Amino acid sequence: MCFAEYITHIDNDQHRVQTEEVLTWVTKQFPNLTPTMKWNQPMFTDHGTYNWI
Repeated sequence: MCFAEYITHIDNDQHRVQTEEVLTWVTKQFPNLTPTMKWNQPMFTDHGTYNWI
């Protein structure tokens, strides 16, 4: 997952686990979306446009 480095920088253990769970869920539920990092935040694109999750 391209979000691995982002996740490692979350200091709070609970927040880190929850963030990883949400991003993994979105990736599995919506395989057509492309995970990407923009503006230092995880995002998903669909046909080149941004979908705020």
